[in-house]
Amino acid sequence: MITMNKMAKIISVVLSVALVIGVTVAMLVSAFAASTPKFSLNLVEETKSTVTISINLESGSFNNVDFQVNAKDWNSGNKTTGLTLTEINFGQAYKDFQQTTGSSDPIMPMTNISNGKVSVISIRAYDEVGAMFLFTFSKASDKD
Repeated sequence: MITMNKMAKIISVVLSVALVIGVTVAMLVSAFAASTPKFSLNLVEETKSTVTISINLESGSFNNVDFQVNAKDWNSGNKTTGLTLTEINFGQAYKDFQQTTGSSDPIMPMTNISNGKVSVISIRAYDEVGAMFLFTFSKASDKD
């Protein structure tokens, strides 16, 4: 005969297994929600003193990404490009994504102007096509 203690243990095990399976399925669905992203790098504006480029999402989606944009001699004492990263700003597509997600996706991207690194983590899959970030470089001289 099954006692109440045995019944409670059986129900406890069944609920534990159901919870683990439910959480695992939810995480798998979330992980596979993103599709392979395709990025591009575009020249936005160039003046005598600055160059602005953008990182764009062309297609796909992602939940996290890290990238670095800088002049090839950014950490060299002997500057040959004459370019120095001065600003990292949100592009219009990222601003639109922030407006649509609102407070449900509160994680802000981390940017590091000293080395040009940007890290993006999003609870909802980021899929806003267009300019994500704008990188502005100052020129050391009037040379192109």
